[in-house]
Amino acid sequence: MNLEEQEKWRKRRQDLREEIFAIGETLKKRAETMMAYRLAKVKRETAKDGGQVVTIRPYRWNGNTVLHTYRLGVELAMLASGLSPGTHPLDEIDFQTISDADLDALLKTDKE
Repeated sequence: MNLEEQEKWRKRRQDLREEIFAIGETLKKRAETMMAYRLAKVKRETAKDGGQVVTIRPYRWNGNTVLHTYRLGVELAMLASGLSPGTHPLDEIDFQTISDADLDALLKTDKE
């Protein structure tokens, strides 16, 4: 491969790394936005008889979705930066069994 071809592929790899890093950052920000919202839409109305009607519509995501989104963002950013995703503390967490309280504690700790 000549120098021109080498430079072309070096630039492609660099552009791809930048794109992957940007996607990772976007995913992390999306997870942070998700954390600011409730996990369901709650609508309170007054019935014709004067009683309260409460409608709860869960969103299609939950705490595990937030963690998976954030973790994927971190892993992509780490890969794009040349770091191994296996070195992140989130790798030790079983996302299938984490409680909402543990999730809140983890996210609070991760931001400090």
